Amino acid sequence: MDELKIVWEKTIYRTFTVDFDPLSQEVRCECNKFESTEVDRVPSCYVLPRWSKNIMHKHTYIKSSHDVARTDEGHNLFRRLCLEFYNVAQEFITCDEEAAILRSALWDAKTKLTDYCTRMHLTTVAAT
Repeated sequence: MDELKIVWEKTIYRTFTVDFDPLSQEVRCECNKFESTEVDRVPSCYVLPRWSKNIMHKHTYIKSSHDVARTDEGHNLFRRLCLEFYNVAQEFITCDEEAAILRSALWDAKTKLTDYCTRMHLTTVAAT
């Protein structure tokens, strides 16, 4: 944590170390603000969703060391599509106009895929 104070027209800058003990879930700081204001819990509004163990990811296609032996076809297809997109973006994104064209094409593709998935879902529901 950084603190900036102005005392008698002089700027004083101090850096404090904040330590968190995951076992006891206690926070300690050199400035003692946690202790002096008696904070024993971090309000949920300060806990970002990405820090939660319970976050639901839309896709889990990010490669990790745990996936070394993974041969999931969906994962492989995702990686190939990412590579294709990367190659197109690398070749044609040299200005804002090119970026806008690619962005527009992606949104058009998303709309078409959303419509396709909706039709497929309706067809599946009707068949059952």
